[in-house]
Amino acid sequence: MAWLIKRSDRKASWYVCFRAPNGRIVRRAAGSSRKSAERIRSKIETQVSEGRFFDRGVRSDWTLDRLSQLYLERLARIRPHSARWRREMFRQILLVLGGELLIEHINMERLARYVVRRRGDGKAPSTVNREISVLRHALLLAARWKAERKLSRYRLADWTPLREAPFARQAVFLTREEVARVFAAARDRAARGGLNGLHGEAIIQMALATGARLGEILSLNWDDFDENGVVRIRTEKNGPDRSIQLPEETLKLLEPFRDRGNGYGLVFRSPRSGLRRCDIRRFWHAVRKAACIEHVRFHDLRHTAASEMLRRGMMIRDVQYVLGHSTIRMTERYAHFAPSFQVPKALTWAVH
Repeated sequence: MAWLIKRSDRKASWYVCFRAPNGRIVRRAAGSSRKSAERIRSKIETQVSEGRFFDRGVRSDWTLDRLSQLYLERLARIRPHSARWRREMFRQILLVLGGELLIEHINMERLARYVVRRRGDGKAPSTVNREISVLRHALLLAARWKAERKLSRYRLADWTPLREAPFARQAVFLTREEVARVFAAARDRAARGGLNGLHGEAIIQMALATGARLGEILSLNWDDFDENGVVRIRTEKNGPDRSIQLPEETLKLLEPFRDRGNGYGLVFRSPRSGLRRCDIRRFWHAVRKAACIEHVRFHDLRHTAASEMLRRGMMIRDVQYVLGHSTIRMTERYAHFAPSFQVPKALTWAVH
């Protein structure tokens, strides 16, 4: 038996609700008038009673490879940056599941085998979660684009993201002595590393000065700088862009790149060098080895900058803005790990 509900906050205000064979409540839009809703409800009740509503009779002939091409092609037009990293995620999915796999055969059992395979390769739970979220997103958007009507039931809604192990890696914060060793190693490496080395030193300086992510630094354009040394950092994730006053020593380190004429307007790119993330990470691996901090990731420079801002007394709301966090709870994590963090004292109201 189906029933009607009315939603005044939606354009299609009437919905037909009924219970599916698996016990879940299914809702279908039924137009903006009660008369049309009653007609659609009668039709659905007839189809459900005859067993025709849930048996479409048509099986999808889409392959995973075909789905990935459509997904990445359309996403590249909507969100180019997001399409780049999702392309790598889909590449791993195709390697494990196979491009010829029909989406008709994607189920929780196959997903469980995928998780076992990726975890066996040494991949972290967060990496596996991202890959599966991309697959779910592709199936969801393909159904929304109405490219294939049978995709709507392949959203893998029962998937539960993996949890990190209790011994998951904690955030690392460099001490002042370690930061000094990093600067010295970067300066030495830049002196014999050509243009990429000079870029690497400047990028490490930027990361420690602003707490910006690597992708945000690499996407900096000269138009983002003003004459007062304020740089506009375009956020790599959801959230507004932010503007930060750069210190004088960082501006001097960037100035030699301004006249190189790379033709792209980007600060850290030239036609000859072709600077990429892997180039900077290779530079960082050499620097951290020379500085004897091989356990430190490049992203830990962001943690270090955040903790140092708090240690020097910057208001936590200002730190949230500088880092581009969407909520202050994300910023509060750094306060407990900040070196030399002082617990605030309670007020005293003793009257003499």
